[in-house]
Amino acid sequence: MSHRIIVMKDGLVIEEGEAEQIITDPQAPYTKTLMAAAFN
Repeated sequence: MSHRIIVMKDGLVIEEGEAEQIITDPQAPYTKTLMAAAFN
């Protein structure tokens, strides 16, 4: 598992940060949607 995550959409960085922070408290709406889909 990576320590850092970069979320991209259409070739643009939407959000980046520590993996734990991105997984537990995503800030961008797109990242929230991805996390909800991944863990259901």
